[in-house]
Amino acid sequence: MYVDFSIVSRALIDLKDKDIVVCENPKDRIGKLHKLTDLGLQIYNELN
Repeated sequence: MYVDFSIVSRALIDLKDKDIVVCENPKDRIGKLHKLTDLGLQIYNELN
């Protein structure tokens, strides 16, 4: 499966700006981990 990392990066930036996800290790240049915020979990639960 091909993933265009620039698209993923832009999507994560948008989600962070909307407080849906947060980066757990922002100082790392590679291997960044993101998790849902409380708002993100609420949205996820409403969609499922």
